[in-house]
Amino acid sequence: MISMKVFQTLLLREWLQHRKGWLALGLIPVALMFLATVFGTVDAYGDDPGEMSGAGLMMIVSFGTAMILLVLAVAATAFQASGLARRDQQDRSIEFWLSLPVGQPQTLGAMLLMHVWLFPMMVVAIGLLGGLLIGPITVIKGLGLAGLTTMPWAALLVVIAAGTLRVFAGLVLAGLWALPFVLLMMAASAWLKRWGVPVLVAVVGVGGMVLKEYYGQAWLLDSVKALADNVGAALFPGAAGDAGFHLEEKTVLSGQLDGIAPWLMADLQQRVADLASPWLLLALALSAAGAWGVLYRRQQGR
Repeated sequence: MISMKVFQTLLLREWLQHRKGWLALGLIPVALMFLATVFGTVDAYGDDPGEMSGAGLMMIVSFGTAMILLVLAVAATAFQASGLARRDQQDRSIEFWLSLPVGQPQTLGAMLLMHVWLFPMMVVAIGLLGGLLIGPITVIKGLGLAGLTTMPWAALLVVIAAGTLRVFAGLVLAGLWALPFVLLMMAASAWLKRWGVPVLVAVVGVGGMVLKEYYGQAWLLDSVKALADNVGAALFPGAAGDAGFHLEEKTVLSGQLDGIAPWLMADLQQRVADLASPWLLLALALSAAGAWGVLYRRQQGR
């Protein structure tokens, strides 16, 4: 019970230290989109007046907003990762944290949980809720009130529920696949300071190209690509193209909702099945190596 309270305190520390930036990252884009929708014009018809439906426009706006904020959250996580390892050294608080009865694995675990999983989930939740607010306004402005009142709300809610489950479950899986990238960047930064990430990128990128071009060994670049592909497939439904059928753009635009929810669930099922891949063992091994590098450096207080 005490260790859980300590861990909750560490999570609270991360929240208090980063909450303003995290909330701004989620709320400002949504506010700008809302103002642009309210005071701008919406051309929902384009060249084909019969192409767009209220349900299609609602889905595009709702999940499009969430996906935009998802990309921003992923970029912010990647940007912050290199600085997390040396944060306590930079503000000279490492001696204080080492003097407390707090295990360094707990400290690292709280960092990872907040930055890799909870922060992106919060930002995406803001984007999804904002999209659900902006969506009806967009439908009314683009298609008139009839576009909103004639929507198949029951079927639309099923798709929204399935899409929400797919997005958040995908974030959990993507965080697992992205963990080796985050931890290796943290470890490189802990040992080499500001040169850590550039050196890591150079070693992997240049080293991988040298191995491939001069020695015919593509395993390093292939490994990086495989892990990155799993991150993308987990984050973005349909990115891997193996969920049973191709979801055409016209299907979404016209509001043909039949089959979308099963497609989302089939895609999620495939992403869960990806965990049985040998690539997960590589991800876990690299994550363990990165975590050891960070923890060993923190124990030294440097």
